[in-house]
Amino acid sequence: MKNNTDCIILNHVNKSFGDKQVLKDVSLHVPYGCIYGLLGPSGCGKTTTVKIMAGISESTSGETYVLGEKMPRLSLMNEIGYMAQSDALYMMLSAADNLEFFAAVYGMKKEQYKKRILEVMELVNLSEDLNKPVSAYSGGMKRRLSLAMAILHNPKVLILDEPTA
Repeated sequence: MKNNTDCIILNHVNKSFGDKQVLKDVSLHVPYGCIYGLLGPSGCGKTTTVKIMAGISESTSGETYVLGEKMPRLSLMNEIGYMAQSDALYMMLSAADNLEFFAAVYGMKKEQYKKRILEVMELVNLSEDLNKPVSAYSGGMKRRLSLAMAILHNPKVLILDEPTA
């Protein structure tokens, strides 16, 4: 579905886990350049919706499009920055090592990611903690490092699940 105004589209999305339906007829259009938030009580399906948008989970029915492409689509993963509800960090490694690992996963070249790591760490105010093991980070520092990893590859779309947790 080509749509030049919306970067994320959910059309009549449903999601069930066995007999339990967690999403029912969800439709949403997020225009390019906008910030959207999903608000609701615990257990209402926000994380499930976010995972469907990010291509991590597939809807039971309905359609999801990101950047004009039907999701899930592996080729779009480098265009999406995703920060999960819980931090996906290697605790025994330094922040620099974590970022280098994810840069390699994103297919970034060494000369490209060396500079970008410094930029994102500055952006999240962790520059002085770049070589500290993540196990020594506070909870807030870990969330900021997770954000740095989500934006490391300059994604066109940034999807954050519980960014203030």
